Amino acid sequence: MGRPDRSAPLTLEMIRAKWAAVRASGEAVGTTLHHACYYVLAYFFGDPWLHDHVLFGCRYPGYLTMRPVMQGGGMGIDKDHTLRVVELAEILFNLQGVPGVEHCLDRMFSGQIEPTLAELDFGMFLHRQGVAFSYVAPSGVKTQDYDVDVPYDGGSVASGDIKCKIEGSNYTEATVLNSLRKARQQLPGDRPGLIFVKVPQEWVDAGTGNLGVGDDVSETLTKFFRDTKRVLLVVFYTKLTFHLAQGTAIRHVALERENPLSRYASDRSWRLFDAVREAPAWANFSQLMDGKRW
Repeated sequence: MGRPDRSAPLTLEMIRAKWAAVRASGEAVGTTLHHACYYVLAYFFGDPWLHDHVLFGCRYPGYLTMRPVMQGGGMGIDKDHTLRVVELAEILFNLQGVPGVEHCLDRMFSGQIEPTLAELDFGMFLHRQGVAFSYVAPSGVKTQDYDVDVPYDGGSVASGDIKCKIEGSNYTEATVLNSLRKARQQLPGDRPGLIFVKVPQEWVDAGTGNLGVGDDVSETLTKFFRDTKRVLLVVFYTKLTFHLAQGTAIRHVALERENPLSRYASDRSWRLFDAVREAPAWANFSQLMDGKRW
């Protein structure tokens, strides 16, 4: 059985109707939030996928799986699961009109959860910053098997590859260099190349936003840039999650570094997040975590 073929986009009205129906049955806001998000995931992937990857006792437990925990003398759902399904539902809803997003949905449906989440996460990051982009169909051909096309002002189109360091992995220069080198091999040699690396929250200094340990990342990039002319820009990014007394806060952190040795380097800046752009409308599902209305 394949991924559901949806001829019409998911709308806020459909999600609101699900929310209202669950609340009308007497469920609390937290339970209703989970049902609403599961409804979104099932819309894109189907109910069997939820039972395989998300719900308690699923066949393939992993990053998205519900895990019961003790809360206030009773059983509850862990906060990581709640955050992850809310964020995924929000991203799927908001990116459903992006060209090529169906390729990401196909990969996630097949069980490639964390790598595809990195692609969707970065799509969210670009979209909310008002940066145009499109996902690229996988080709399986080296130097042509990258993830996104990003158009720049003036007509240039850059090719971007997205890598993900799995949650819980340790920071070492070798792991970062290996990811950068693998990404470089996926990029065409006749277009500006971008590499995006999603890193675990544990790698980031929450106070300063520094990625890695001290200046290690900068030193690592200097080594990498010496060996490549096609890669023009490397972006490390992550989401910092803070559980506070008044609720949950999420901060997005990005570190952009241009390659001065790239054959495409010029006087212009190729950074994606320096310019102030008009961002498109974004439906914020996380507001529901505090019981706020749609």
